[in-house]
Amino acid sequence: PATTPRVDPKTVAELGQLSSDLQNLLTATEIATLFLDRDLRILRFTPKLAELFNVRVNDRGRPISDLTHRLGSTDLRTDAEAVLASLIPIEREVKDEAGHWFLTRLLPYRSTEDRIVGVVITFVDITARKNAEETLRISEERLRRMVSVDVVGVLIFDDDGTLIDSNEAFQQRSGYSRQEITSKTLSWRTLTPPEYVAASELQLASAKETGRLGPYEKEYIRK
Repeated sequence: PATTPRVDPKTVAELGQLSSDLQNLLTATEIATLFLDRDLRILRFTPKLAELFNVRVNDRGRPISDLTHRLGSTDLRTDAEAVLASLIPIEREVKDEAGHWFLTRLLPYRSTEDRIVGVVITFVDITARKNAEETLRISEERLRRMVSVDVVGVLIFDDDGTLIDSNEAFQQRSGYSRQEITSKTLSWRTLTPPEYVAASELQLASAKETGRLGPYEKEYIRK
């Protein structure tokens, strides 16, 4: 006659504790995360995912293609299929309908036996970084427009006084080519008459300490 295998109560308790720990971890994390099986059906997800996807607890088992989201034209199913086929992670920066940016990572989902059982997708909010990059881009563009003026010579050097760039007007006035100026072999001292060195050093020290220098006047030596 068939016998029912005996189940170790300790093992059952350990599995229950492990399940509780996993559920608490998923609930506590602030990273939107989606777990899919090999058929790209929903296994589980973190509560944060509901901010991006129209997803509920009873959606477990549904294919990812059934879900609607707020990430524009992002094709997660195609990327997930590619990750399963190649086992190579995929990263993309995507923007939601509210203008928030997310770094989307798709990775193979490995079991404790090191078997590929699906795909894990995380969405990390990088809006602050993207905004900072845009602010820097605008500042750099403004600086480039300022430096490109023809009537004023503009010289740029680092905090050690090494020349790193200039506009064409300065090159024409000084006699140095842009290649020479950007070679990082020249410093402001190269172009400064001896009687202006002390004042220039004071200004450079002020710039290092306060982030500001000038206004002051000096002369430069042509090549």
